[in-house]
Amino acid sequence: MFIFLVRHAEGSGSREKWQTPNTPLSDTGVKQSENLTILSRFKKIDIILSSKWKRALETAKIVSEILRKPLEQVNGIQEREQYSEIYGADRKNDISKRYNDENIKNYNDLDWKFENNEESIREVSVRAFNFKNSLTTNYLNKSIVVVSHEMFIRCFITNILLGEKYDDKVFNKIYRSLQLMNTGVSLLEFNENRKTWKVWYINDFSHLGRMKTENKQVA
Repeated sequence: MFIFLVRHAEGSGSREKWQTPNTPLSDTGVKQSENLTILSRFKKIDIILSSKWKRALETAKIVSEILRKPLEQVNGIQEREQYSEIYGADRKNDISKRYNDENIKNYNDLDWKFENNEESIREVSVRAFNFKNSLTTNYLNKSIVVVSHEMFIRCFITNILLGEKYDDKVFNKIYRSLQLMNTGVSLLEFNENRKTWKVWYINDFSHLGRMKTENKQVA
């Protein structure tokens, strides 16, 4: 089983405001999604699985329509659910500043929640572990594209590397070291016979080079 983990394309207004579950793609995000389909490795996939959050689902739908591959929406692979008042807030206002300050203070605590009213990194990791089990139960011998979100994918990859029983410091060190571009692709393989995982690469965004070339030609 081959799993292509794809972070969704750029969301609208993501640089100015915190994104919400309903944030759509920006115009750039639409082009990023289209550029995913130039990857020859996607030509032989069997199915696309997507988070139900709008920016991921819109990314997946574009890829599905262009490549003519079936698309399935999946519960539990959405981004970390944040404090409700953060959603849609200006990134420079007071609550954003307090949120960022508290996040830095609790950088090494996998159980930290802002105002104790959001999802912790550990809880996202549990979702990632459950999704891993679902994949190995329901999609053996398949080649799959999974369109999700940065924090979920980082937790998934870290979970693959460390397993269910891990040291918090080691988990945090690996998790924090992973960075993903919008539409960055990571490839993992599950060997059905040996019941083992292999990470082939993380955060390939070579397809975005085409956008830079096109932008230079337009300019």
